[in-house]
Amino acid sequence: LIEMFDKSSKIRYNLLWSYKKHGSEEVKVLSSTKITGEVSQDTPLLLDDEKKNLAPVAADARARRIARAKQDDENQVFHCIAWSHDDVLRYFLLCPEVVMFDVTSHTNSSGFCLLTFSCRTSIDKQVVFCRVWMPDQRRVSFRYVFQEALPKILPAHALRRVCFTICDGDPQQNLELMIAISELFPNSSKGGCSYHMFVIGWNRHVMGLPKYSNQAKKDAWEGFKRRMLAWMFSWVRPGYCDNEEEYEISKYLLIACLTSKHALTMAGNDEYMVSSAVHFIRKFVLTNESSFLHCRRSTAFCLDAHCSSPQEGTNNGLKTSASAVRATYNLDKAATAISNQDRTKSVELDRIVGNDFRNRVKSWSTSPTSTVLLSHAEGLMQYMYKRAKLYRVRRIGYSLFQVVFVGKGCDPSFVRRYIDDWEVAHDSCNDDSHMSSPSINDEDDDSQVEEEEDGIMNEEVPNYHDLFTKCCWP
Repeated sequence: LIEMFDKSSKIRYNLLWSYKKHGSEEVKVLSSTKITGEVSQDTPLLLDDEKKNLAPVAADARARRIARAKQDDENQVFHCIAWSHDDVLRYFLLCPEVVMFDVTSHTNSSGFCLLTFSCRTSIDKQVVFCRVWMPDQRRVSFRYVFQEALPKILPAHALRRVCFTICDGDPQQNLELMIAISELFPNSSKGGCSYHMFVIGWNRHVMGLPKYSNQAKKDAWEGFKRRMLAWMFSWVRPGYCDNEEEYEISKYLLIACLTSKHALTMAGNDEYMVSSAVHFIRKFVLTNESSFLHCRRSTAFCLDAHCSSPQEGTNNGLKTSASAVRATYNLDKAATAISNQDRTKSVELDRIVGNDFRNRVKSWSTSPTSTVLLSHAEGLMQYMYKRAKLYRVRRIGYSLFQVVFVGKGCDPSFVRRYIDDWEVAHDSCNDDSHMSSPSINDEDDDSQVEEEEDGIMNEEVPNYHDLFTKCCWP
């Protein structure tokens, strides 16, 4: 494996290894780095207790060598290796804003776990730019990755441009990521995977109906479950809870829905199922608001990413592509297959970008930017301009605006009152000529205009103040 990486001029790597001289009890841990063709060695930044954690890996390696009747004066032991291919690393240097990473298994016959890092490109494609083979998922392995390997093989200027990192709920990853954010990604914020938090967490902590229940009850509970999950996913997606106030209202209404008679009916009158759902949301979801809430990370350049599904897709493609990686492969054969995938991915992305860049005529767009933007960016512009007609805006402060939806299903009286006639009404209040006492006929005319603006003739105007107060301050 190392010989193959040394021969390639496009692969940069960092290797963690140790050796023990024959007849000596001292174990030396070293780190080898190759970037521009030259291999340098130094002592890794590991604590004494973390070096002791590498002892089981070294003992297992020595046992394998004795079994193969190979015993040298210096028993070199392979621990971890992180590498990157320059063809795909180029896309990380172009689009390093959002980084996702995850660990996958069954990629080799030696039992090493594969940690992959990916980024989102400007053409909406996920690209894996760095991979790490680790012997286990303990904290010492992740410490080597974030504090030893990545700073040596990835450019520092690209790491400073990372704005958002997202991973699943592995506690060992999260602990080291929190340390690495302040040093390795100084301008980045951390986010959690909403799918692992909501869907997998619900399936693990919320009780389901017994297997002997009839199909109608199971379908009713599954439908109620999908509705609750969609409700929680509205907290992490744009266009739903855009501020803390809306989130507090939605959170209160969700708990009220789960504790209602309707939820108890959907659960087959099983109170334990409903209480387990409420307990899951209060203990495992609401306590991690900072890692998934969209309104709190809307100021960061996160591309509205809230789950690691694109990263999971790259891991699936790793094992199902034409040059797939099998669980029966050794490390060098698996690395060869991964390198072939990197070259194929680079050629595919270059072809897509080149064809799209040369095709400047977009018959589906009449915008003046259609000749200078790629299809993905132009499609986003067209969609935003199309949606802009469905909203009306008025300025209510120095840097504060009120946006009202005027599309299908809106309240026309609300739009007229707060958007169309707001300037007229505001000017009339500031006009000194209207400060005189109005006549009786003027009062009748004003009341008639107010009734017409409300759109409710001779009906009571609904008041939502009580509901709003109850939702915000339970």
